[in-house]
Amino acid sequence: MSDEIKIMVELEEPVFRKFAIFDNLLRNGRWLLLAGFAAIMLGFAVICFVLRARSEGAVLLSCTLAAVGVALPSFYMWSFLRSIRSQVNNLNLKQSRYVYTLSLSQAPDGVKVYNGKEHAKYNWDSLYGAYRVSGCTYLYILSNRAFLLPDSQMEGGPERLWTLLASRLPSDKLHDKRLKKSV
Repeated sequence: MSDEIKIMVELEEPVFRKFAIFDNLLRNGRWLLLAGFAAIMLGFAVICFVLRARSEGAVLLSCTLAAVGVALPSFYMWSFLRSIRSQVNNLNLKQSRYVYTLSLSQAPDGVKVYNGKEHAKYNWDSLYGAYRVSGCTYLYILSNRAFLLPDSQMEGGPERLWTLLASRLPSDKLHDKRLKKSV
């Protein structure tokens, strides 16, 4: 087995959707903003409802705040999931298709990508980070650009990839987000 890892990546809708949700909601923390907004609005709605005996319009205000607290985050999620569906259609990912080949080695410039038309090379020290989730690894070259590396497409398995990443990236750039199972 050579020291180089070569992954011919084929993507399809479920893998891309899982990444988009991870990147937008979890990694960027948008779920906290949505939940925080809903909690604040619902909290104010409860306060207004509790004070309904003191004010004539408290129940209406309470209902309005609760509706806004639920409707706006719901609309955001609907819009977000719709944009993912649009991206899947634009990228032609309804069915599995070849997207790029990623080659990783111990060399300082050991991250090489070929998409069928263009070649790109990246230095290990310039990478933003790597996130390991159940079934896939996301290798970010920039904070807003990542390569998706499904576990099922890796020769030698995902442990071999993670070992290479751990040897080349500092620990603060490695993030294992898989659910830990207690034994």
